[in-house]
Amino acid sequence: MSYRKQLSGSQKRKWKDEIGLAVQAQKGSLLKFVCHENNKVDQDHHVTAQENFYAEEAQETQQHTEQSFETDADTKQQITTVETVLAWDIDDIGAWLQSLNNEFGAIILEKGPGRIKGLEYPKDIRGRKFTENNYYKRLSNGEIVNRWWLVYSKCKDAVFCFPCKLFNSCNFKIKTMGINNWKNLSHILPQHEKAQHHNESMHKWCELSVRLKNQTTLDAQNQRLLELEKQHWRRVLERLLSIVEYLSTNNLTVRGSVEKLFQPKNGNFLGLIQLLGKFDTVMSEHLRRVTENEIHDHYLEPRIQNELIMLMSDKARDKSVSLVTLAKYFAVILDCTPDISYQEQTSLVVRFVDISDSAQITVKESFITFLEVEDTTGFGLLQALLDDLKRTGLSVMNIRGQGYDNGANMRGCISGVQARLLAENPRAFFVPCACHSLNLILCDMAKFSVKAVSFFGLLQRIYMLFSASTQQWQIFKAHVNGITISPLSETRWESRVESAKTLRHQSEEVYEALVAISEEARDSKVKSETQSLASEISSFKFLTSVVIWYDILAKISSVSKIMQSPMMQLDSTLTLLNNAQDF
Repeated sequence: MSYRKQLSGSQKRKWKDEIGLAVQAQKGSLLKFVCHENNKVDQDHHVTAQENFYAEEAQETQQHTEQSFETDADTKQQITTVETVLAWDIDDIGAWLQSLNNEFGAIILEKGPGRIKGLEYPKDIRGRKFTENNYYKRLSNGEIVNRWWLVYSKCKDAVFCFPCKLFNSCNFKIKTMGINNWKNLSHILPQHEKAQHHNESMHKWCELSVRLKNQTTLDAQNQRLLELEKQHWRRVLERLLSIVEYLSTNNLTVRGSVEKLFQPKNGNFLGLIQLLGKFDTVMSEHLRRVTENEIHDHYLEPRIQNELIMLMSDKARDKSVSLVTLAKYFAVILDCTPDISYQEQTSLVVRFVDISDSAQITVKESFITFLEVEDTTGFGLLQALLDDLKRTGLSVMNIRGQGYDNGANMRGCISGVQARLLAENPRAFFVPCACHSLNLILCDMAKFSVKAVSFFGLLQRIYMLFSASTQQWQIFKAHVNGITISPLSETRWESRVESAKTLRHQSEEVYEALVAISEEARDSKVKSETQSLASEISSFKFLTSVVIWYDILAKISSVSKIMQSPMMQLDSTLTLLNNAQDF
C-alpha cells in the first residue's frame, strides 16, 4: 500500500490556518526566553503530591510514554519548520498546533499548565462567562481539590484538558476546539474526570513530569544539554537587557556607523558587549560562538535591539497604565514639539493618585507615549488622544482634568482640544499651564515697553560681543570671576535672570573688560562697539534698569520653579502668585 508523500489541499489549508492563529496569538516573542515564576510553585506542588505513586510504575511504561509525542516524518518536518519561523505562545493552550513534536512537548511539560491570574473573562451572547471556581471541585468529605489539568485559552475563550491535549490521540472537543458551554460546564467537567482516556492521559502526564524532573528519561543526556543551553541563552538575554536599560537610562545612542563586532565605530551597544566579554564568561562564550560562526541567531542585530527597547517600554507603560487603572480617575497633559526630523510629536502625560501602597498615597505624573500627529488642529490632536487612550485601555469618561499650554489649538473655547474633550466628557475640567501663562504675561509686559526692549537688546549685544572670539571671551573671564554671561532665551523669559545676573553683581568688572577689549582691538568696528556698550552700561538709566529687572526676574523665576515642583500645592501657589503680584 502506498502512502501520500505530500499534504492534501485540505491539510495544507488547515496547516496555514494554524500558522495564522499562532502569528496573531504571539506578541513579544523574546519573552518566552525569560524565566517566569508564575506556575513553578503550583507545578512543583502538584508533581510532589503524586510523584511517589507513579514512580513505582515508571520503569515499566517508559518507552510507551515517550513515544506519545512522536509523529510521522512529513508532519514533524512541517511543524519543526513552523516552530523555527514562529514564536509560539506557550502560555495559551488554544494557540498550539494539533500535532506536537518531542522538543515542544518537553518545553510545555516543564512549564506546566499556564493560568493567567486576574483575567477579565468575556461574556457570551447569553451573558455567561467562565469563572475561576471551575478550577476547583469539592469532594464528598468537603475537601476542595484543584483541577490542575483544566486550562483556559484566552484566544479561543474556551477550556482545554492539558494532559489530553498532549497525550490523547482521540479527537474530543475538550482537546481539539475546547469547551465554552458555560451553562453546562459544571456537569461536563466531572464526567470528563471519570473518563478512562482522561485518567490514562493524567497517568502519562504525571509519570513523564517526574521523569523529566529526575532526568531519568531515555534522552536524559539530551535533556541536560538542552537545559544547559536554555540557561545560557537566558543569561545572555539578561545581559543584553541590562545593556539596553543602561543606554536608555543615560540617554545614550545604541547603534554606530558599523554594525559588526570588533570593528571601530560599531556603537555603544556592541562596544559594551565586547567590554563585558573580557570579564564575563557567559558573554565571552557567546562572542566565541558568534565569531567562529557556530550560531547565526546571536540577538545583536539592530532589529533585536529595537525589539528589546520596545519590550522594556511596553513593560514600563503597562505598569503606569495599571496604576492609573487602579486609581480610576486621572488627568491628561499634552504638549506638542517637533523632533529632530521635523516630525510633530505630542507627549502624553497622565496625572493620578497612586493608591497601590495604602501606607503612602501620593500624586504622580507618568509619561505614557509620544503621539505622532499630522493634523495639529484641535480635532486632529483630540483624535490622536482618544485613539491612544483606547489602545491603552483607559476610559475617556474617567478623565477629570486636562492641562495644556496657551496655544489656540489647545485652549480654544470653540474648536480647541479642551473644548472638544469637554464635549466628550463634561467632567474633564480644563486648567491652563500656570507656568506658561506666567511666562506669557512677562513676555507681553516686556514687549510693550520700549525701555524693556532696549534693555534686553543691550544685554544680548554684550553677550554677542564677548562670545564673538576666543580672545574677547578670555578677556571677559580675566575680569569677571565666578559668574558667566548667558544669551537671552526667547521662550522662557524668567530664565533671563541669568543674563542680568552678571551685570547686577559685577557691572564694574564688565565695564573694565569692555574697556580692555577697546584698547586691544585692531578692528575699528569692534572698538566702536565696545566703546558704545561701555558708555551705555555706565549710565544711571541702565544701572537702574538692571536692578529693577533682576529683582523682578528673580522673584518670578523662583515662583515658576516652585509651581513646576511635583509637591506643588494649589493654596501655596496662589499665595506665591499674590506675593509676586504685590512685589
